Amino acid sequence: MSYQPLSVGEAINRGWAAFQARIKEFLIIGIAIGLVFGIIMALVLFFWLGAADDTVISVDPETGALTDASTGFFAGFFGSMIVVGLLFAIGSVIAAVIMTRISLAAVDGESQLEFGDLARQAMKKFWPFVGWSIVAYLIIMVGFFLCVLPGIVLAFFLAFVPFIVMDRDRLPGTNPISGSFNAVKDQAGNLILIFLIVLVIGFGVGLVGYLVALIPFVGPVVQYVIQLLFAGFALCTYATVYRASPLGGAVGGGGVAGTAIPPYQQGYPQQGYQQQPPQPGYGAPQADPGYPPQQQPPQPGYPPQQQPPQPGLPDSCRSR
Repeated sequence: MSYQPLSVGEAINRGWAAFQARIKEFLIIGIAIGLVFGIIMALVLFFWLGAADDTVISVDPETGALTDASTGFFAGFFGSMIVVGLLFAIGSVIAAVIMTRISLAAVDGESQLEFGDLARQAMKKFWPFVGWSIVAYLIIMVGFFLCVLPGIVLAFFLAFVPFIVMDRDRLPGTNPISGSFNAVKDQAGNLILIFLIVLVIGFGVGLVGYLVALIPFVGPVVQYVIQLLFAGFALCTYATVYRASPLGGAVGGGGVAGTAIPPYQQGYPQQGYQQQPPQPGYGAPQADPGYPPQQQPPQPGYPPQQQPPQPGLPDSCRSR
């Protein structure tokens, strides 16, 4: 089976269509994480601002150092912010894992899978996702330490690592690092243009998010939701290009936004899919052609629902 690289316009259009098909799931993630961490941040600030009113911040005139009470206040405040930052990082990783699975489902047209199904499937790949992401991150950082340009090139060629990790149970023996290099290499020219277009769109979205963040109280939460929605669109676009590669197309449905033909109908292995193809010879019995359901044709020579007399029995014993 031959694969043709997608054109830039086709990849963007398909990515947008796939994103629209699953925008509800992306919204759920964005709103949930935004609200949770918005509430946590508000509680932390409320607590420490209240504590600041009761703390006299003073400086020792001889040494110029903060007093013990002032030092304790700042240590506690920044310690709390570090904890909040770690929780936010963990939540963002969980969101990235689930959103990667959702983007593949959107591109493959797996409309029968609900958000809960996709989230459970994604979390089964959480630790492999984290592990391979760390490996890819370290490789990219080595490139940046050597020179900025190698780091950018490495990040470009490792863009498909998250998708390969999600597909790895159907790609036995595939290394996500080398697999991503090969998949990107097959369509590097178009992919560079797609990345640049997505980057420009992301810059515009970031500017809008910055302006929204100026709204008191709800601004930062809305900004985070907007950023996650853009990340969903970007993932759907990259997943579309990944599915157009020989590696990604070997296990995907090849359709977009609910129109995909299930892989078993395209000759691909059925591993990893919950829906099985219908087996010939099984299923509900079919009614005889030409007659209404559950109604059999009358026997010739007798009125409907009347059986012929049974030979050798008197009339009183014959069944009616």
